[in-house]
Amino acid sequence: MSSTTLPGTSDLTTIDELRAGPPTVVYDGVCPFCTAYSKLVQLRESVGPARLLNARDLDPALLTALERRDNLDKGMLFVHDGTIYHGNDAVYHIALLSSDSTFLRRLSAWALSKPWVAAALYPLLRLGRNTAIWLRGAGRIHP
Repeated sequence: MSSTTLPGTSDLTTIDELRAGPPTVVYDGVCPFCTAYSKLVQLRESVGPARLLNARDLDPALLTALERRDNLDKGMLFVHDGTIYHGNDAVYHIALLSSDSTFLRRLSAWALSKPWVAAALYPLLRLGRNTAIWLRGAGRIHP
């Protein structure tokens, strides 16, 4: 059984509120690769429901606080048990908790659950994201 995806919320205004909530993936909703990856991932039932948040829809106060901590244009975030992971650390921790119910999920979890593979592949994933954002004419998440 897959985990339920909770809808995003604009009610979050602080990092503490984000940390206190359920496991959360913060991604760039303009990037087709980020969106597809975020929807592809199903966290194991033991983690419980996960929340997917488009960074471009976040409350400005929360977005500013997150930008001071991590550059969202350089990587997605994964929040789990009060810890915020960024970039390749985020995809690594997501992979450790991901469901392996389909071939593509198993492949993703297998590859990205190795820290050195996640670190090596993440710059290529970010290049794909940046190219897609540029082709769509979208700007940075936080100018």
